[in-house]
Amino acid sequence: ADAYRRALCRADSHLLGRGPKLYKRNGYYYIFAPAGGVKTGWQTVLRSKNIRGPYEYKNVMYQGDTEVNGPHQGAWVDTVTGEDWFLHFQDVYAAGRIVHLQPMRWENDWPIIGEPKGEYGVPVSEYKKPDVGAEYPVTYIPTSDKFNTDKLGLQWQWNANHQKDWYEPTADGLKLFAVNKEVDRCICDVKNLLLQKWAFPEFIADTEINLSYMENGDIAGMVNLGVEFAAVYAEKTENGFEIKLKRGSQTFNKEDASAKEETALIEKFDGNEIYFRNIVKPCGKGENGETLWNTSLLYSKDSFIYDEVCGFTAEAGRWVGVKHGVFCAHEGEGTSGFALVKSFIYKDKVFLKNAMPKYKEFYDNDAALPSIKNNISDTPQKNEDKILDYLKNSVCYVATSHRIEDVFDPEKTVFDGTHYTDGKFEWTDSLIYYVENYHLRLDEGFAAAIEKNNFKVPQIDLESLIIGYEWELR
Repeated sequence: ADAYRRALCRADSHLLGRGPKLYKRNGYYYIFAPAGGVKTGWQTVLRSKNIRGPYEYKNVMYQGDTEVNGPHQGAWVDTVTGEDWFLHFQDVYAAGRIVHLQPMRWENDWPIIGEPKGEYGVPVSEYKKPDVGAEYPVTYIPTSDKFNTDKLGLQWQWNANHQKDWYEPTADGLKLFAVNKEVDRCICDVKNLLLQKWAFPEFIADTEINLSYMENGDIAGMVNLGVEFAAVYAEKTENGFEIKLKRGSQTFNKEDASAKEETALIEKFDGNEIYFRNIVKPCGKGENGETLWNTSLLYSKDSFIYDEVCGFTAEAGRWVGVKHGVFCAHEGEGTSGFALVKSFIYKDKVFLKNAMPKYKEFYDNDAALPSIKNNISDTPQKNEDKILDYLKNSVCYVATSHRIEDVFDPEKTVFDGTHYTDGKFEWTDSLIYYVENYHLRLDEGFAAAIEKNNFKVPQIDLESLIIGYEWELR
């Protein structure tokens, strides 16, 4: 430690060094040390023939022009076949920290980590797998869960040190018992939240919950827990169920660690099965170039038509990142019951493959796509009335209140959260808006398909409209 401190004193750029690892190779002592700060740093290596120094140093991996900010704070590993690799993490702000594996090689007894760029390396986004001397089947970190085994999957974690009487695995689903909570305790501080980290950078997570066994005062639902948090849930009352929303924020600093929330009634509900959905997708870049994520919570009475109850941009704060999951608790006096969680399933991205319109303004200004500004007209297109009738009367399978700016008039907002489909193509109400107000020309393939259908919406099996597909259970 003394040698490390002396080495850092000779290198001003390493004053933020932490978490060093000490190795010996080819007569050199190496100190692998992250430097420059968690979010914006780099990987430094110091070496000396004498463990007490003096040490010379070299920065061996930077972010460069990659998306991997602050690539550092990890460890050198080698394989039985003689390959060298480097494990490190990346701080992705609101989503926490994720692990990367980089190839590593030696030049003049200095390591270069990642893709070589002269004297240093930058992180790779794809690379061949390590040669470990044998073949193994592809495996994944567990994510989806149908709760049909006798124990919880390794992806799950509780919001506090758990107790065995909080849950019971059964063949029919996971019993979550309604653990008592103070009425004024924020949902973020409820100890028996069953959570997991966001598993993908963009996803849908659906859960199905049976409410039949709940007692008055019991609440059960889905929670998205970060610095900003929200929960949509069903509450059992003397007069049946009510769908409610809890929305709040947490504060973490030296002077204060607290939370505040508000509760709102959404509607009354008279069923016993309810479905909740969490949609997470990138929504731009922050002032430091970090990815921003929009997260929204929805519920459904039939698993087909979902209503959005809240949406917000996840806020960076605690390094552990956002978690989400399910819960069941009891407020007030009286006996408590349990909720039966049938599944928690990750699905692919929000949109179908044939999402319309395919203009860059709707896809993060993708330069490979045409601009909507070059595809409008002062006059209606052929059969525009019939096209609009087709677009408006196709099957609606998701309805939310999401809005976007009008491309041509930023002072106006356009509804963009209601999704329609004819079984082949998918679009939102924003497409209807632009056709109706700016005579937007449809994609040729889409327009031809509508005309081929004689402008009549085909009959569709609702089962075919489930968004995306279930990720392989992991």
